[in-house]
Amino acid sequence: MVRGSIYGGLFGLLGGVIFLLVSGGLWGAAHIVDMAAISIPSMVAIIVGNLGVHRGFGSMDFPIGSIPINGISALMMWEREHIGGIKAMFSLLSKLSLGLLFLASVLLAAFGFMKGQVFKAEKARDLYWQFEIAKASARAQRELERQRQTANAAEHQAQGVILALEQKLTKMEEVNAVLPTAGCGIELERVRLLNKQAGG
Repeated sequence: MVRGSIYGGLFGLLGGVIFLLVSGGLWGAAHIVDMAAISIPSMVAIIVGNLGVHRGFGSMDFPIGSIPINGISALMMWEREHIGGIKAMFSLLSKLSLGLLFLASVLLAAFGFMKGQVFKAEKARDLYWQFEIAKASARAQRELERQRQTANAAEHQAQGVILALEQKLTKMEEVNAVLPTAGCGIELERVRLLNKQAGG
C-alpha cells in the first residue's frame, strides 16, 4: 500500500514539475515578447530622433535628441501589425500548451494512482494465496500426524495381541509338559515337533 501511494505521489509530482517548468518557460517567452514590443519601437524612435532621420515618418525636420511624434505613430502601427500578431500567437500557444500540460499532469497522476492500485491488488493476491497455501500445508500436517498416531496405535495393539498369544502358548507348553505320558496321549517330543512345525 505504501509503495502504491509512493507511485502516485511521484507521478503527480513529476507532472507538476513539468507543468511548472514549461509554463514558466512560456511565461518568460511571452514576457520577453512584451518587453520587445515596448523596447524596440522606443529604441528605434530614439535612434531616429538622434540621427534626425524623418524619412517615412512625416515631413517635419527633427532636432537632435528629440523623439519624432509621427515616427512613434508609425512604429506603434508597425507594432500593432507585427509584434501584436506575435504576442497573440504566443498567447494562443501558451494557452494550448498550458492546457496540454495540465492534461498531461492529470494523466501522469492518474497513471501513478492506477499503478499503485495494481500493486496493491497484486500484493493482496499474493497474501491471499500465501494464506491458502499455509492453510493447506497445516491441514496436510494434521492429517499426517493423525495417520501416524493411528499407525502407532495399531502397531501397539498388534504387539499386545502377539505378546498375549506367545504367553498363552508358553503356558500351554508348560501344562502339556507335566501331563503323564505312560502309554496315552502324545509324547513330549511329538508335541515339541508339532510346535516347531507350527512355528516354522
